[in-house]
Amino acid sequence: MVHLAGMVAPLLPGFTSWERGFKLRTLFSVLETRTHEKEVNLMQTSSALNPSDDRWLNDREVSKLTGKSLSSLRNARCRNEGIPYYKDGRRIAYKLADVLDYMEGRRVVLGGDEQ
Repeated sequence: MVHLAGMVAPLLPGFTSWERGFKLRTLFSVLETRTHEKEVNLMQTSSALNPSDDRWLNDREVSKLTGKSLSSLRNARCRNEGIPYYKDGRRIAYKLADVLDYMEGRRVVLGGDEQ
């Protein structure tokens, strides 16, 4: 914490070390809360996914859903690999059903489980 506080000191001139520490703790608390809220929203979104839904997703939504980076999705598209997609001009769209099928196709069955 001392190292980080030393880096922040020039950014918060005129504040005592206690005030800087308080502001840092508040900032980290807010960032942690926002990160948790995003994780909860993603879990709620993924639990509400219905393969028969004709929803269209952009590459950022697919990245969040699959855990693949945007650059990995882009590279796979350039190599004609990965998740099937649609292109209209510069717009890239994925069907939700295609994304879920792709993910299901990568399922690994362990120990002879047939589920």
